[in-house]
Amino acid sequence: MRVCLTIRYSGTPFFGWQIQKDQVTVQATIQDWASRLYDQSLTLVGASRTDRGVHARGQLATMDIPDMRFSLETLTYKLNKVLAPHIYVDRIQEVPQDFFIHKAVHSKSYIYNLCSEPKLKPFGQGAYFVASEQTHLDTLNSFLNVFEGTHDFKYFANTGTVVKSTVRTIFSAKARRFGPYTVVRIHGSGFLKQMVRNMVGVVLSLIEKGDSSKVLEDILIAPSRDKRIIPAPAHALTLMHTRLHT
Repeated sequence: MRVCLTIRYSGTPFFGWQIQKDQVTVQATIQDWASRLYDQSLTLVGASRTDRGVHARGQLATMDIPDMRFSLETLTYKLNKVLAPHIYVDRIQEVPQDFFIHKAVHSKSYIYNLCSEPKLKPFGQGAYFVASEQTHLDTLNSFLNVFEGTHDFKYFANTGTVVKSTVRTIFSAKARRFGPYTVVRIHGSGFLKQMVRNMVGVVLSLIEKGDSSKVLEDILIAPSRDKRIIPAPAHALTLMHTRLHT
């Protein structure tokens, strides 16, 4: 039986989502515990490969279980009992045997949390990035708007993952203010390796230097990677939602 897990996790103690040799990762941790429960090797396939330190509230992953020795509710309970406190399985549901998670995904949403209050810096290492100063919201959104639409994000991706195409569609990129906190939400058809962190990083860098959004437009269509594309820290990024085709 093929099942789909909805998963949330703190990325702080893990070396990212994907299994890596001699490293503790989210995928390996869940897969190992599930395999122990069924006394055989199981394979977990995730919809997204979050980087080291990146969190998730809406990761999806599929797995083939060999039998129904546990109800799906019991399996959820048993996994959560051993995965706590850094990983939590919200639910497990049956999907068709020909359901492939990568083909089923329609879009994903990430948020990047910023804070402008220096005295909160000691408490932000696992939740938000303390910017040098509070950016005017209209200015920030004027930069983020540049990303909306379909573009080739080749130079906003770090090397390490081979993909068929580097063209992605960003449906929306907006920032909202909540007191000293600013939440950047980016919703797109898909994302390349470290793409969101590079998007946020270059925007913050350009704003800090007093550049206009036109500079970002030029960087986006440049024939080579601009040296100003530097990823923002991972710990303030969260995968919020993974939407499937209906």
